[in-house]
Amino acid sequence: MTEKSKKQDIKKGCIYLIAIVFGVSIFFYFTCDGEPEKPLTKEEQHQQNIQKLFSAWDGSHIKLTEYIKQSLNDSESYKHLETSYIDRDSFLIVTTKFTAKNGFGGTVRNEVVIACDTLGNIIEVLKDME
Repeated sequence: MTEKSKKQDIKKGCIYLIAIVFGVSIFFYFTCDGEPEKPLTKEEQHQQNIQKLFSAWDGSHIKLTEYIKQSLNDSESYKHLETSYIDRDSFLIVTTKFTAKNGFGGTVRNEVVIACDTLGNIIEVLKDME
């Protein structure tokens, strides 16, 4: 190999290396969000776990809705109105307001209040349907 061809090979190698570094840099620029994801605090994780207990569609408590529908004469008539909760750290107090048909076929408004654990399991029914 001549001195001239060695220099050309080194130039080509440097150009390839620069192209690879540039390509990798562009890849990471477009695929990374910039900031590394920081771990959630205990409170943020708690809130995230609570949000999983409620429907993203209408805000109803998923397991409480199942409980209510099982108790109705006509589960198809169930219509969720609103759900609220009080966070007591180790458990929640959940109130759901809804309408449904009674045994006579009339639509009535009702409310159920429960205590549930942070996994959504019903611990106690505090106020059942009338």
